[in-house]
Amino acid sequence: MRAASTKPEKPVDPVRVRRHMGWLHHTSLFMVLIGVALIVVAAASGVGPTATLIGMMLIVAGVVKVVVVRLWHGMFAEVLHSTPASERSEHE
Repeated sequence: MRAASTKPEKPVDPVRVRRHMGWLHHTSLFMVLIGVALIVVAAASGVGPTATLIGMMLIVAGVVKVVVVRLWHGMFAEVLHSTPASERSEHE
């Protein structure tokens, strides 16, 4: 059993989180597009069912990743759209 950490929590940088979310989203869309392209190329050139299967798996994985990133983005919405402490004290 580990002892509780005495270090203060690191503040989350909203810019870094937003950049990371954007990178994950673009990667997910890229996976879907590559999957579609692979299916089209496999069907047009008769490469075989393996290329079609890989394309389908890329599409499914990309779609699942898009959904997970969207859910994850929703979980971090308060971090991404938080008001700075200086503005919070004026409204309270």
